[in-house]
Formats: sequence, C-alpha cells, structure tokens
Amino acid sequence: MSTLDNMAHASNERRNQNIMKLRQAFNDEKYNTISQAAKGMGYTYQTVKKWAIDGDIPLLDENGISIVKITEDNQRKVNEKRRIEHINKLNEIFRFFSKSCGFLILDP
Repeated sequence: MSTLDNMAHASNERRNQNIMKLRQAFNDEKYNTISQAAKGMGYTYQTVKKWAIDGDIPLLDENGISIVKITEDNQRKVNEKRRIEHINKLNEIFRFFSKSCGFLILDP
C-alpha cells in the first residue's frame, strides 16, 4: 500500500469515527441541530451536515426540519440509564442554585 493510500484510509477512518461520535451524541440527546453539533464538535456546519446525511442521523437544520427522512432505524435510541443520570445532575444543579438564591425547596 502506498503512502497516499494509507493517508486516504486514515482520513476515511477518522471520518467514520466522527460519524459514530455524532450518532452517539445524538442518541445521548447532546445535539438536536446541526448547529449544536458543529459548535460542540468543532467542525463547520457543512461538514457536520454531510456526516449526518451520510450517517443517516436526523439532525435539524436552521429551519427546524430534519435533514434526512426519519425512519424507525434512524430514530434516537436513548440510553435510559444515561438519561436518568442527566436528570439527577440537573436536579443537583437546580438545588444548588436554588439554595444559593434563597429559594425553599420541598422534597416530595
């Protein structure tokens, strides 16, 4: 394999890894829009849009429309354990700020 072939292979591997990272972040509810993903991943809007199309990831564009058709196979697959962890973390943050601002929180 030539050096050029190795570089092309490495570039394609990196692209595929980025598509997998984008899919994971989408499933973890980290990104809903192309803009959020582009900012979070540090790539351009157009690059992330291309990855989302190639990876069949239904991120929303600037108009709030999914860039790929939403199907049973490409819908978000939420990790329930991680969702509960996020909710608990948000609850902790809310309690911290509520206490520091002097709000009274009653536990159910």
